Amino acid sequence: MSGGGHEAMTLLAAFIPLLIVVAVIALILFVTGARAARQQRLLQRLLENSERQTALLKRLEERLSDTRND
Repeated sequence: MSGGGHEAMTLLAAFIPLLIVVAVIALILFVTGARAARQQRLLQRLLENSERQTALLKRLEERLSDTRND
């Protein structure tokens, strides 16, 4: 190899650890994002269930109130 080719290989070898670090960071961000998305879906389901239960409790309360008034 000529001197220029050796310098290019040295430069490329210097970037490999940087690429590995960037790949690890990207993987961590991807996994964290996927986990956050799962948690958001779970929280959304819990909120919907809570709203449904609240609506049912209100209807039950109204019915009980109506039967007491009768």
